[in-house]
Amino acid sequence: MRHLSALFALIPLVFGLLLATQSMKAERSARASLGWPSVTGEIVNRNQTSTQGRKKLRVDYTYAVDGVAYKGRRLSFAANKADYPDWAKRFAPGTRIPVYYDPGSPATAVLVPGGESVARAIFWAGWGCVVFAAGLLWCHFRDGRTARPGPSA
Repeated sequence: MRHLSALFALIPLVFGLLLATQSMKAERSARASLGWPSVTGEIVNRNQTSTQGRKKLRVDYTYAVDGVAYKGRRLSFAANKADYPDWAKRFAPGTRIPVYYDPGSPATAVLVPGGESVARAIFWAGWGCVVFAAGLLWCHFRDGRTARPGPSA
């Protein structure tokens, strides 16, 4: 049973580390996207759904860089879902929009550059999980050191 409590602490530890590392990547990309060049693209499809209170917005767009055609779906590296209603109106099918692309890899593009503040908030949430897990592990091992065997029969 004691090993189960240590295993339980590993779940938020692993989750927190994954969340923190993924958000660091998103923050770097979000920050870099602020300096990316843009080309004119076109929205080809927009699908907005809401299930169990979770809103999802999918936007498909096309763009061309140096004569090479690309398709994209990424709105932002760290989207704030509160922006979805505005984005759903802004990104209607047939709308011509600026597409910001990575000059080193033009297949990587976004419609809304930036978003690093959202990624930073996710990063700190991930580290919160890590600190919580560290506290659980500390309690687990501290209790193991101070536990005394019960009286023998």
